[in-house]
Amino acid sequence: MKTLSSQQVQQLTERLHDLGFARSRLHDEFLDHWCCAVETAMANGQPFDDACKTVLERFGKAELKLTEHTTLELLHATSFTMRRIALLTLAVLLLTAVVGYCLRHAEPYDYSEPAPTLAEAVLLDLETPDREPPSGHPLDAADRQVSSAFGMRIHPVHKQQKMHTGIDFRAPTGTPVYATGDGTVRFAANSGQYGNRIDLEHDSIYTTRYAHLDEILVEPGETVRKGDLIGRVGNTGPSTAPHLHYEVRKNKQAVNPQLFFP
Repeated sequence: MKTLSSQQVQQLTERLHDLGFARSRLHDEFLDHWCCAVETAMANGQPFDDACKTVLERFGKAELKLTEHTTLELLHATSFTMRRIALLTLAVLLLTAVVGYCLRHAEPYDYSEPAPTLAEAVLLDLETPDREPPSGHPLDAADRQVSSAFGMRIHPVHKQQKMHTGIDFRAPTGTPVYATGDGTVRFAANSGQYGNRIDLEHDSIYTTRYAHLDEILVEPGETVRKGDLIGRVGNTGPSTAPHLHYEVRKNKQAVNPQLFFP
């Protein structure tokens, strides 16, 4: 799957603003779905400009305005609890449409799928017989200052409540980052929303993600051992200060990394 650069994400953001959605309460959701559809079109051979044109025809101003109008009417007419149900329903409908498109055109396995909801993470079964999950720590003991835990939070850049699918560790730029388990490098490049990112596959179930790096010291396909130096802390992508964003995923679903530390 092609991954958009930060410059390409900015172009889509500007286009969304040109259509009048800069202050929309659904701005981030619309942008996420646009990015997913453009990446899928690019993975199937379309240049970025052509992919943007295709997506704008599928999710143009009229469709977005109708979706926004319907959602705001629901929010105005219902109680606080019903508002959350309406938003969840809208998210499911939008996600279903995009995922259906992606399943018809995308590669079988995609490490950049949208982050799971808190409910998905909580319901995930953490017991997996005969499997060894990543059990190390990505930073030395002196650098393990948690700045943002796993769970719902107000996003420091977007200023909206979002699911935080990992743990952020505040550390100076250049701080060594280590593999938390034996594995294979499946992704090592800039990925827009995560900045410079490394994904390690530990087996058919577990993967780990290391994001906002200053340096990437491994290559896709490379085999690493637990404790190997793979990168250095940075401030790339949407970030307010140097830090490491660390995730553990089981069956592609994010789980609390704190459960896997020794």
